[in-house]
Amino acid sequence: KLIEILSCDDSLSSRQVTTCLTGLATMRLQYNYLSVTTQKQLVHLISNIKSSISARELSNIFHSLTKMKIPWDSLDSNIRSYLLELIIVHKDSFKQQEGSTLIYSLGLCNICFNDLSLHLQESLYD
Repeated sequence: KLIEILSCDDSLSSRQVTTCLTGLATMRLQYNYLSVTTQKQLVHLISNIKSSISARELSNIFHSLTKMKIPWDSLDSNIRSYLLELIIVHKDSFKQQEGSTLIYSLGLCNICFNDLSLHLQESLYD
């Protein structure tokens, strides 16, 4: 019920969304064991991420996605593009641990490096 309530609140800050997802991931919530309705609510919660998200929060979002085993392809293409675009925005803000967690999580999401935009590729290695 709480996921439903949170997913309906479009006024949540990025920190609140990140904290919620990190908590669910820490509790070992598994996406594939949720009802389809709850899966959609969780994906909607992720779509509430604002552009004011910090590099650390972004890293934690990707880490939470992998811990909960949320398939990257289950996210709307606009959400996927937005999350990847945020990596470019924050490329100079990631601390070592945040950057390494992000790259590790991208791999666990089965994101193919060659499928990323050239700008995003350069943001990861340049």
